[in-house]
Amino acid sequence: MTQLSFDDSAAYERFVGTWGRAAGSMFLDWLAPPKQATWLDVGCGTGLFTELIVKNCFPASVVGIDPAPAQIAYAARKPIAARAQFRTGDAQALPFANAAFDIVASALVINFIPDRLHALAEMARVARPGGLVGGYIWDFQAELSPSGPFRHALHEFVTGVPPLPGAEDSAPSRLRLLFEKAGLAEIVTTSFEVTVEFPDFEAFWAAQTPRYAPTTRMIAAMDGHERDRLQAAIRSRVKPSAAGVIRYPARANAVAARAVG
Repeated sequence: MTQLSFDDSAAYERFVGTWGRAAGSMFLDWLAPPKQATWLDVGCGTGLFTELIVKNCFPASVVGIDPAPAQIAYAARKPIAARAQFRTGDAQALPFANAAFDIVASALVINFIPDRLHALAEMARVARPGGLVGGYIWDFQAELSPSGPFRHALHEFVTGVPPLPGAEDSAPSRLRLLFEKAGLAEIVTTSFEVTVEFPDFEAFWAAQTPRYAPTTRMIAAMDGHERDRLQAAIRSRVKPSAAGVIRYPARANAVAARAVG
């Protein structure tokens, strides 16, 4: 399985930021969490979803945890750090007591966790009985993530394009099954379409080629002619407007449940 390293936090924000904020807002609207809740943001990265929790959900407290020290350091330098705590830690061994949080959420992370079932059991453990446990990820199985058009075109030119981690568990039915196996109850799922706009192809290309991505290294190995052909194929898929604007949808799948006592 391909494992990504998210040490380039600025590149991560360029790639995930706009899409992640749009999807996160939709997820929180659907989740409809209570105010004054204690939150744990599992796999918080640079704090994008943590910011949405603080801005939209009126929490009593928020803790963000992520295994990448660079991501936590980046989040800790942001203004949101005045209203949230950030800690380095593993979703598969959460460093919190049982029933410590009212809401345990994970944004665009579940598929990247090597032992997803164990991580969900940990999320259930640290949620209070009756508390909310939920998350959302891109529909990688259907190649309907923000990188979908890019990856479809890349497959035409390169053999051995690495699969995205955990794609097999990104469908709603598979998310439901994981939550069931983790012992969670009252499980519900949904999907929502997220559309993002780029002012031109250069902005789109920069967002799609973060330094940490294996596909970026594959593109770097191409000669100029191959790269031009690849970009032409991608343009045909994203169809820039006459003004050069690129606008296309991705699909996120979400799941939520209740922790049991």
